[in-house]
Amino acid sequence: MMKEKIINRVRESVPFLMLIALIILFALTTSGRFFTQYNLKMLLIQSSLYIVGGVGATFVMAHGNLDFSLGGIVALSAVIGCTVGMKYPILTLPVCLAVGIVCSLAVGAIHMYAKIPCFVVGFSFMFAGKGFAAAMTSASPRITPSSIGQLNTFGFYVAVAVVIVVIGYFILNYTKIGKFNKAIGSNVNAARLSGVPVNKYKFLAFLVTGITIGLTSFVNLVRSGGCTAQTGQSYETQILLALSLGGISLTGGSSVKIRSIVIGAILFMMLDNGLLLMGVDANWIDLIRGIIFILTVFISYDKKSVGFVA
Repeated sequence: MMKEKIINRVRESVPFLMLIALIILFALTTSGRFFTQYNLKMLLIQSSLYIVGGVGATFVMAHGNLDFSLGGIVALSAVIGCTVGMKYPILTLPVCLAVGIVCSLAVGAIHMYAKIPCFVVGFSFMFAGKGFAAAMTSASPRITPSSIGQLNTFGFYVAVAVVIVVIGYFILNYTKIGKFNKAIGSNVNAARLSGVPVNKYKFLAFLVTGITIGLTSFVNLVRSGGCTAQTGQSYETQILLALSLGGISLTGGSSVKIRSIVIGAILFMMLDNGLLLMGVDANWIDLIRGIIFILTVFISYDKKSVGFVA
């Protein structure tokens, strides 16, 4: 029992240790460029895009699913929200949220009621969303209204990320949505036998994801000044990588924590940023990122949770 507790503590400490290691590494190898005020601000701004969307994705992972629709929904929400916003700027955020919610609930509904694996439905929405966004922006990119662009400040990104993290932490740890989804992820049969309405709370998890993805698309519009065919590209895999780097088990359950996406998103962006400042060729960064991802999952993954017991 004591040995298992120690092992679990070591697993949980891996993201923190990696964060410290990267800070030391880049402090020694970037000639001070990593710790400039401008660079740290950019690092936090870029991290906020993954924190906001990752908080919602955490709830779907809590009940044991991987949602690969995120990038497609971000692209679709952004292009529709921006298109409407070019004529009615005040509607940009509501439209982004509405599209994000509708699409995410559709993913959940098809998964649960048509009995199709979540990742299959997610991939379908990913391709459909990105395809639609590319078609809409192929002739001319959509431009964010100037009134929306005025939000492009450091304080805006930090404030949005902090608010979403606080709300997400409360919902995950102190409401039935969070507690029941973690119970479903730990043991769906036990949760069902104990009276948990499984489909209802899985559906609510997709609702939370939809809200955060819609908000992410709006934040992306503020940040980029518009949307193009590249909007949302690889967002779903980057979120998954950030969550894994933060120590979240791919099997979901009680191990899911909001702090994981915060740490993971910062680690993810710090890795890219620091390697570029070190002069590493961009073509090698994906390889390095993949190796670190495998090592992190190998060290922090609880093999007993999926039956891999020696």
